[in-house]
Amino acid sequence: MNSTLYYIHDPMCAWCYGFVNTWEKIQQQLPSNAALKYVVGGLAPDSDQPMP
Repeated sequence: MNSTLYYIHDPMCAWCYGFVNTWEKIQQQLPSNAALKYVVGGLAPDSDQPMP
């Protein structure tokens, strides 16, 4: 059975950058058949336009 791990992050969030070491450790422990899906979220609800 394949598993999918969704990683939801905000490129403007300092916490996401602070989590990078933990995220790398998690990735190393994932089964080889696990799929990763990156989902970009945001903390700026005042706009639905992508940032340049």
